Amino acid sequence: MDEFRAAGVQGMVWRMLSDDPAFDTANYHGPAERHWGLLRADGSPTRAFTPFLNGLLKEADALARR
Repeated sequence: MDEFRAAGVQGMVWRMLSDDPAFDTANYHGPAERHWGLLRADGSPTRAFTPFLNGLLKEADALARR
């Protein structure tokens, strides 16, 4: 998170919380649109989920301490 702040990042957007194997592939990114979630379609976490969650919790804790 420190690196993001140093680069001037003020927010993040992710495409979807969970993968959707039925998502329409006619969209701009085609089949990739089905696999951008932080959770797989079965609810299991992707490798990106834990670092994302840890960063979120750390930031929430820092805000609560202000």
